[in-house]
Amino acid sequence: MTNGIDDIPTPLSPLDPRETAGYRLLARLGEGGMGTVYLSHTRGADSPWRSR
Repeated sequence: MTNGIDDIPTPLSPLDPRETAGYRLLARLGEGGMGTVYLSHTRGADSPWRSR
């Protein structure tokens, strides 16, 4: 989720996973009917990207 003001990612809540399918999750970007979108980072990659 973003804060709606500056579109800053929301920190992970205690209930959010910290990793999924080898992707380290950094923050929440949004949530909707198809699930939650996270800002993630892969091992060995230089830039973060989104995962659902």
